[in-house]
Amino acid sequence: MQNHEDLLYGLLPFDQANLPHAEMISAIEKILHNYSYSDQIMPDFPGLFKFIVTKYEKITDSSILSRVMTVLSDIGGYRSGISIAKLIHLVEPISIRLLSEQNVSYVKVAVDFYRKIGRITGPRFIFKTFIEPNSNNEAILRSLTIIVIQSINDSPNFDFQPDDFGEWVKSLGSVVGVGPRLLQTIKSRVGDIAEFDNIPDLPLPNLNVSTNSPFNSPLTPNIGSTRIFSPNNSNLSPAANIPSSPNQSNNVSFSPIGSDSNSPSTLLNSSSRSKFSRTLPPGFHQANKGRPNTQNPVFQMTPKQQQVRKFNDSPFDEDQDMNEVVRTVRTGIKSKEWDDRCSSYNLSRRILKYSTSSLNDDDIHELVTTILEDITGSRAALSLASIGALQELFIRKTEEMEFELARVLPVLLRLHAKTAQFFETPLSQCCSIVVNTMPSKRMCSVLLSNGESKAPKIQAAIAKLYCDSLIKCNEKHERFFSKTSDEFGDMIKTVNNLLNGSTHPTRQSAKEAVHQLYLLFENDLLKYVPKFLNDHDANQFLQNV
Repeated sequence: MQNHEDLLYGLLPFDQANLPHAEMISAIEKILHNYSYSDQIMPDFPGLFKFIVTKYEKITDSSILSRVMTVLSDIGGYRSGISIAKLIHLVEPISIRLLSEQNVSYVKVAVDFYRKIGRITGPRFIFKTFIEPNSNNEAILRSLTIIVIQSINDSPNFDFQPDDFGEWVKSLGSVVGVGPRLLQTIKSRVGDIAEFDNIPDLPLPNLNVSTNSPFNSPLTPNIGSTRIFSPNNSNLSPAANIPSSPNQSNNVSFSPIGSDSNSPSTLLNSSSRSKFSRTLPPGFHQANKGRPNTQNPVFQMTPKQQQVRKFNDSPFDEDQDMNEVVRTVRTGIKSKEWDDRCSSYNLSRRILKYSTSSLNDDDIHELVTTILEDITGSRAALSLASIGALQELFIRKTEEMEFELARVLPVLLRLHAKTAQFFETPLSQCCSIVVNTMPSKRMCSVLLSNGESKAPKIQAAIAKLYCDSLIKCNEKHERFFSKTSDEFGDMIKTVNNLLNGSTHPTRQSAKEAVHQLYLLFENDLLKYVPKFLNDHDANQFLQNV
């Protein structure tokens, strides 16, 4: 290992400072991935941050710039000592170049950077420091609109005020496709804003679609990625925007109303995917909230689809042959068809709840094995069905799942690093069920054997699991590690490392874990901590008691 003095900014070897751009960013990515806080001198993160910005701010290769943006975002997650306002100012040239790209994946990297900052500071800060100053830059208007929409949706409890939405809303609200969604999003959180009453609600003129189409509804012409509408051209004839050549017509596509029009991928792709984008009639969401569309067969699920996507939460008939039901599950979870496995998970969940004894130990083991394969898959319905069955297993088969915990927990932890938004709540619920059903000593033992992680989200999840397990241990007066055991020492060292975690939630959970350890061991904790940590770390650890 190189000494701190031999490294540029305490992290980067001097001989790598002049590598080609692609090789250097790869080296920095690897260094940050392997980095963890230690007793050594704190690296110069502000210096490294400014070095990277200076090195890459004139690069035009967006594939490299997107990686640079990710690295800068990771550095910003450490206690870097850079103010967020300064950070935004330094990154702005690179981020604007990415936000003006046509490639969706490059745009998304920059959008996610500002969403991350918005979650820390609140969206108002992003609006004032980045959105408003750049609202006249037509090349990035669509991307700015997406940032605002996603920042509002990311902050459901934020107290927005009319003053948060200044003159810049007029520019962003007029962008084809995403502009109307921005106005609807703002109105849903703030209500009507008098200053913007002159902005048309768009819809625009209807285009006649064949009555045979299941998606027959108003359409909004969408020409180009940043075309601006004004009250003077909102009544353009639809014929003026219909493609005239065969080549143009090949680019026309239609999206069903039932699709998620506010998802990041839909927002980012709306201009490049189609010459036309669908606009819902005014008041559609309010009028149809909580009410399924039963008029059109395209929105109705078949019995097979209901079996795949819905959990039948009802008891079995008394005369039903449970052996046959169990055989159906055994066959279904081995199927190569995802929808068969999905149905089997829902059926196994029903068996666990209403006929628990019907499944034996071998069934449980086989079920866990297939769940751990499917829970990380790309199909949303299959992931949700598998984690639902896993939750029921921990609730109904607690003793058996205590033996399976060592297989299950690492998978659940890895899921935190790449979880899609639709999966976050089920994953959180599953982790809570695991903590509440497993003995705290066993839970912490498996966590210790699984080791530590550098990934911020996984690190935060580990810290929370330790904290919640210790709280339950104190509340239920469970047995825990002996003060003289190796596991107790490993626990002290692990919690101490988490106190220096890269994110605020990690550090807060670690501080609460220290407090719970003190409630568990009382003054004995003060006596044993110095045996496992050096003087500096021991003092820092005990300050949280």
